[in-house]
Amino acid sequence: MESEFHLSEYISILKRRYIYLILPFLIVLGGSVAVAVLMPPVYQSSGTILIESPQIPDEMIRSTVTSLASERIEIITQRVMTRANLYRISEKFKIFEGDDEVDSTTKAVQKMRELASVEFISSDGGKKRRGVVAIAFKVSFEHRRPEITTRVANELVTLFLDENVRTRTARASETTEFLNQEATKLERSLQGIEDKIAKYKQENASALPEHLDLRLQMRDRSESEYKELDREIKALQEERRYLEIELAGLKAGYRSRLSAFDSPQFNSASTGRPGEPSERDRLIKRLEEMEGQLTEAKQRYADTHPDVKRLMIAVVEMRGQVRALPELIEQSSKSEAAKSDIVDPIMATVEAKMSSTYSRIESLQEQKNELKARITEIETMIIQTPQVERALTTLTRDHENAKRKYDEIRAKQMQAELSKSLEEDRKAERFVLLEPPVLPDEPIRPNRKKMMALGVVLSMAAGGGGIFLVEMIDGSIRGAASLAAVTKLQPLASIPYIVTTREARRRKRVKVMLLLVLVVLAIAALVLFHNFYMPLDIAFYKVLARF
Repeated sequence: MESEFHLSEYISILKRRYIYLILPFLIVLGGSVAVAVLMPPVYQSSGTILIESPQIPDEMIRSTVTSLASERIEIITQRVMTRANLYRISEKFKIFEGDDEVDSTTKAVQKMRELASVEFISSDGGKKRRGVVAIAFKVSFEHRRPEITTRVANELVTLFLDENVRTRTARASETTEFLNQEATKLERSLQGIEDKIAKYKQENASALPEHLDLRLQMRDRSESEYKELDREIKALQEERRYLEIELAGLKAGYRSRLSAFDSPQFNSASTGRPGEPSERDRLIKRLEEMEGQLTEAKQRYADTHPDVKRLMIAVVEMRGQVRALPELIEQSSKSEAAKSDIVDPIMATVEAKMSSTYSRIESLQEQKNELKARITEIETMIIQTPQVERALTTLTRDHENAKRKYDEIRAKQMQAELSKSLEEDRKAERFVLLEPPVLPDEPIRPNRKKMMALGVVLSMAAGGGGIFLVEMIDGSIRGAASLAAVTKLQPLASIPYIVTTREARRRKRVKVMLLLVLVVLAIAALVLFHNFYMPLDIAFYKVLARF
């Protein structure tokens, strides 16, 4: 059978164990109050930096800095929160002066990183979320002293603003310098290709493809001239043969004329017999017949036909005999000594014509040889033209590619220079100090009121727990219910405890003495606090200010 507790029994326990309720309550409550009062305040000063959009649209001038603002802020944070910067700031403002816990550079830097913070403010109200566009961010610093908090926050804000300007300007400068170097390299490469093209054209100037039509015309014209010269040479050779035939006839007539001086028939040949035709008449008639035959043969055959050539030779010989006959008659009366001095002017003229013809043929032959060599040279150049064109095509393609790359780099270079000017004039995206750090009026922690309320709750829990613990440890039987639970027997009657007058007086004296001791201890503590630590009035106002 289990014992059942009633409200009267709980009240009895509280009366009997009240000391275990009061002491834990006072100890926990006092500790909570002490913690709430003695815990130093922490102040926070923040500066809000706005990420301002570019004043000039990207469609007109594109910035060299294309990363998201949140990414750039992260990079700037890492550059600002370096070991050197944080330690310099801590030394500059004496942040940890008198703090025994921060006794090394590493601890000072680590503590500075804990006290400083950067919070993003995004367009949707969230903070520091990937993929969300940041429109502003806060740079904060915490410390026990509000003036140091403000100074350090201002220093950090200044570093963020300066680092952003320096980073963007440096990025634009580096981009411009890189593009300048690339443009210089491409320009040198382009000049090298142009020099190769110029040198190759100079070396193959006679076989350039752009002159192919001209060379073809030159070849055609030279071939026409070559054919014309060939025809002229053949005509002169034909004339030369005619002259040779005529000269041979003249020489034959000349020899027959020399022999006629001593011939017995000279007189008969010159004078003739009465009633008979003279020798001259017969020769002229024979010449006319032969000329008629030649004319008829030329109508039938070409000039190169053997019959035509034979008749032409016969006509030439006959003409020589006809021309020589009068001179023989005229010189028949001259002396024998004059025979050796006979000179035929027609033969001299023919010889002069033959000499001129020979010279003309030689000159035309030289021209023909030169023209043939020229045609050969032109044909060689025409044959070389496809190879030269293929090499020039390769060089030209390389030149066009290099030129295209150079033009692209030059365009990007101009864009980078405009972007650099944009960054230097601060017309691109920039950080603007929206709210500068101000001296904080109230600490951000601790929340002393909440700590006090929590202390009251904990002290009440501690008192109740103390009573419960003592009752669990104490094994005494108190009350009829406890006795019945132990003996398994129901008592017949219950006689309450009768407190005597002596016991009542003794208990009262104990309570009074305990109260006096507590009052004396409290007064002594206040006196010692007032004399050795801080005057009570000042402490009162400080405690009041804490809350």
